[in-house]
Amino acid sequence: MSWTSRERLIAAINHKEPDRVPIDFTPLRDFYFNIKSYLGLEIEETIKPNMAMEVVPHPDVLKAMDVDVISVKLTGGSGKKPPQHPDGMVEDAWGGDL
Repeated sequence: MSWTSRERLIAAINHKEPDRVPIDFTPLRDFYFNIKSYLGLEIEETIKPNMAMEVVPHPDVLKAMDVDVISVKLTGGSGKKPPQHPDGMVEDAWGGDL
């Protein structure tokens, strides 16, 4: 019986032995172009690397590599400065003090 990515990940998180080690793939931009070429995948997509030059891979690349984990990248803030209280504390995006 073949394991699903979800079953594999849950087993690993629970310190059980999955059928294989779960695969995560967070490539840097240039490597991503190279791996798509190696796999023979010509995919039209807009690549938006983050500050570390990581990209979110296209689902076809993830499928071709049998990746178990989907990359989720959070974007930066709105560009507005966080509120500052009279005592000098700065409020984070969730309303907590920094």
